[in-house]
Amino acid sequence: MSNSNLNKIEEFMELIRAPGEVAEVRIFSDRNGTVSGYFDNWKDMREAVSFYDGKNSIFVTINPVDPNLKARADNRLKTYAQTTTSDKDIVKRTTLLVDLDPIRASGISATEEEHEKAIELAEEIKKELTNSGWSNPIVASSGNGAHLLYRIDLPNDRESRELIQKTLEALDFKYSSDNVKVDTSNYNAARISKLIGTVTTKGDDTDDRPHRRSKILSKPNSWEKVEVEKLEEVAQQLPQKNNPQNGSHAGYDGNAASAGNFVLKKFIEEHDLEVARKSRWNGNSTRYILEECPWRDHSDRRSAYIIEFDSGALAAGCHHDSCSHENWFSLREKLDPEYSQEDSDDGFEFDGELEENSQINKLLNIIETLEFFLDELEEPHIVLPIESHKELWHYESHKVEQYLYQEYLKRHKTVPNTDSMNTILKIIATKAHMSGNKKKLYRRVGKDQKDNFYYDLCDENWRAIKIEPGNIELVDQQPMIFTRNKNMMEQGTPNFDLESPAASLAKILKHVTLEGSGNQLLYQVYLVASLIPDISSPVLVIFGQKGSAKSTFLRVTKHFLDPARMDLLTMPNSKKDMIISLQNNYFTCYDNLSSLSKMKSDLLCIASTGGAFSTRTLYTTKDETIMSFKRPVAINGINLVTTEPDLIDRSIIFELERIKENKYTEDSKIWSDYQSDLPEILGGAILILSKAMKIYPEVKPEKLGRMAEFSKWGYSIAQAMGIGGQTFLDAYFANQDGSNLEVVESHPLAAAMVKLMEKRKELKGTVAEILNKLISVARKNSISTDADQFPGSASALSRRLKEVKSNLEDVGIYYEKKKKSRAKILTITNENTEPVGKVTELKVDQFSELNNDNNDDKSESMCLDME
Repeated sequence: MSNSNLNKIEEFMELIRAPGEVAEVRIFSDRNGTVSGYFDNWKDMREAVSFYDGKNSIFVTINPVDPNLKARADNRLKTYAQTTTSDKDIVKRTTLLVDLDPIRASGISATEEEHEKAIELAEEIKKELTNSGWSNPIVASSGNGAHLLYRIDLPNDRESRELIQKTLEALDFKYSSDNVKVDTSNYNAARISKLIGTVTTKGDDTDDRPHRRSKILSKPNSWEKVEVEKLEEVAQQLPQKNNPQNGSHAGYDGNAASAGNFVLKKFIEEHDLEVARKSRWNGNSTRYILEECPWRDHSDRRSAYIIEFDSGALAAGCHHDSCSHENWFSLREKLDPEYSQEDSDDGFEFDGELEENSQINKLLNIIETLEFFLDELEEPHIVLPIESHKELWHYESHKVEQYLYQEYLKRHKTVPNTDSMNTILKIIATKAHMSGNKKKLYRRVGKDQKDNFYYDLCDENWRAIKIEPGNIELVDQQPMIFTRNKNMMEQGTPNFDLESPAASLAKILKHVTLEGSGNQLLYQVYLVASLIPDISSPVLVIFGQKGSAKSTFLRVTKHFLDPARMDLLTMPNSKKDMIISLQNNYFTCYDNLSSLSKMKSDLLCIASTGGAFSTRTLYTTKDETIMSFKRPVAINGINLVTTEPDLIDRSIIFELERIKENKYTEDSKIWSDYQSDLPEILGGAILILSKAMKIYPEVKPEKLGRMAEFSKWGYSIAQAMGIGGQTFLDAYFANQDGSNLEVVESHPLAAAMVKLMEKRKELKGTVAEILNKLISVARKNSISTDADQFPGSASALSRRLKEVKSNLEDVGIYYEKKKKSRAKILTITNENTEPVGKVTELKVDQFSELNNDNNDDKSESMCLDME
């Protein structure tokens, strides 16, 4: 950027800001997230933005900001800003921005012709407003369109907001055309606008649609304020709908007509009404601005209008006081003497039923072109167009109601009643069911039909990271596969400009208290693998004594994968509540567990490797709906609470050591350092995953762990990290072995069996005899026989042995069960112990208790009672 261009920034800021006033600069950067800074020194501002000029469009707040916000970034720019200026942060309103934007496809710059038309309209508006008593504005080229900046002096309150909104809508009504539109969204106090003097970089810089530098086109000698009365005069020119309860006819400015067989175009031509400007208006009508008023002669032109609604209704009026009582009916009577409103069938009276039907029809117009579908639970969803992006919401979400109310208010200057709103929501649900459109929805991590992965940033623009084999893209509009809830928080934009993705990912180890190179590798691979949708994920189990930063460990992991307002949860007591918590989070973290019931352990297993639940009790419907999902889950506690073998087999277990007193750090410092590293950590993980996606189809490990899918992906990820897949498998198997020892030591039956076979090579006996031996050895070694996991009868022994069979085999103990005579004989062997004397064989007592467990060899299935 040249010095002359730098000086233009200072010139512009000195025009719109008084000395000491503060402005926020905001830049949306693909590499650095939201870049923000607060300035009252314009020289510092121009130097700070020079790095981004020509690379990203640069914006500034048009009204002065609370000076205290300088503490966020004082006369400097900060990358990955989490907080920017909101309406409540504006001191007062000093600028009215009339933004004239050429109508064209989104995401591209304007042609020279489009740009010139915007500037021409700006000059026309300036001239007419000046003639009506407005002070002169600053006229600027925004690069694609034109800006008129009028000085105002209004408080930052609701009344000022409404006045500015109506003023812009009135200007839109009068001046917008099919070529250039007045932007009506610039009424909020914290609105940002182009920083004049910088380059506008929308789309690619092409010959016919080039990037242009914004600049001041003209400025007054003295930038005087526009009086409130002048704003109100323009705002009052906006056609207003009367209250139907007053007994008036339907429409704007008092009256409207149903067109019936009436053809407006023919009427205009027959009566030589010269149309100065015609365009779509408010999304539901066509607006005709007439060159001259058909009722009276006025010194100014283009004050009268006709509106033709899509429903066929017609309205007309003029914004002059002398014509305030005129309407469509008076226009027809003036131009067509034979016309009589009383004899005509094109007018109608309001009544309650007609008004409600009218509201529903208007709501139907709003949803007419929207997309509806069912998710995998057959719940209706709708895609909403919000400014420059789309959003996906459940049809009963408050976001859907908010959208319908706002659109209705924008189009009709009032809101529908509750009955009409309830009816339209039922219609939306019906349309979704009738559409035949069904798709699977995800939270935070998902994939499209081509198996490309996506990571939802959960920002207000609904952006996502698209992850393909060997390629990563920040997409402005995710493919409508993600659903959100209030608990989910925005994730900062990852940094992909990295020399070593593996080194960047490894920075997360600075923020957790995890010892051992094998554990550290396993944790990093787990993080990357958790970005893969629909794979079985080990349950992350953290335990350790007080002061070992277990909760911080989970918070760091949660914020990396799935930032949320409530990051750590207390494990619910009921099955239903636990299922809901697992469903509502992509990565669920249960904090500070002291125990874990069999039911909850089973639910964690199903969440880990995938399973189904009946949701009949979750939704008050007669039909049964099946809910299924796979989710990464984490738990922590002082003691290892995962004693069920099935869960242990599906877990990665880390024991944390107590932090030394001289190593304690303030929470604010911990999180400040982590937030600083997070964009690089997340960027490194995603780059590694993209590389692993290329490797995955080709790798063929000689051996996989019990969670084979995770093992193969982990192998591929470690290869992509440059560490080697076998190194990962060694670390994973070592963790599994350690976990297995925890099972054997903590499970009373497994512990008793190990003690029983400690000095034996082989043992035979009936089920009842083996149980008696186990009870005896358990009591001698202080192993509880009262625990639920210890069998209370011979029939229960076979069932309980199945639960720890794989764990016993991992320590070399095997058993075989065969029928002999009327009894079942267990043969237990120990491959890790040298035989001591002869094989011990218990005498078979044909009168001993029979083992009635006739279903031991049948496969088991898990049935969860949802009641």
